[in-house]
Amino acid sequence: MTITLKTGTRPIQLGTVTELRFNRVERDGSVDIPLARGASHQGLGSQSAQISLAGTFVGESRFDYFQQFDRIRMIGRSLKLESNHLATIVYLNNVSLGKVVGDFLGYNLALKESLFKSISDCEDQVGWYADSGELTNEYDSPEPKEGDFYLKNSIVNGDYFELDFEPSDPVDLSTIEYLAFWFQVSAVTYINQASIRLDNDDEYSYAYFQSKLLLPNVWYRLLIHKSEFTNFQSYNFSQIWQFRLQLSLTANQTMSIMIDDFGVYE
Repeated sequence: MTITLKTGTRPIQLGTVTELRFNRVERDGSVDIPLARGASHQGLGSQSAQISLAGTFVGESRFDYFQQFDRIRMIGRSLKLESNHLATIVYLNNVSLGKVVGDFLGYNLALKESLFKSISDCEDQVGWYADSGELTNEYDSPEPKEGDFYLKNSIVNGDYFELDFEPSDPVDLSTIEYLAFWFQVSAVTYINQASIRLDNDDEYSYAYFQSKLLLPNVWYRLLIHKSEFTNFQSYNFSQIWQFRLQLSLTANQTMSIMIDDFGVYE
């Protein structure tokens, strides 16, 4: 089996994986995960698993790749682990190199699975408020990414979007790695700035994602790492009372933004 770890747009090929092991395989969802098959994906419950990979890596730049692994591990960034048998978000706990025999480099990786936890499934408008334009629940054109509905905010001859979500209880983001949501815009040409603002009832923190919106009418799964937020080192993430999505435009336009499956990866 060949596993590929991806960070951003740069793939890291691990080559042949000789051992794939879930150190804890139980889930509190009603999904059976045979250990030998090593299958996993988000939405199976709230119990994450420790994952161990061992094998051989082949390639001219194998040492550079492992140096990159070590940098990622030190700053605690998450990776997406993908193969025919495994699809999950993980982050590295430990990297160790084995013997180099000829062109083969042995390795052992210890990874921690990160499960998706929903903040709002966007199936209805509960907790959502639009300070600009009209807010509706839609079921087609485009198709929702998760469930039966998504949220759509539309403006006519306007130059900004301001869409708020206020949870019934404050959300603790202190232990999360990524804020995650599906997002789509009907036009990208006139976007000046796109951001998400966190409000802990004391101060704000912003992260900007306009560079991630490349094409109109395409669903993008946006993963915003906590370190991308302003003043993240000093900001209190433990009680978030409001999430605000903001888009400013360079000129008045008639357009829409769509959002679905709003949540976090731990």
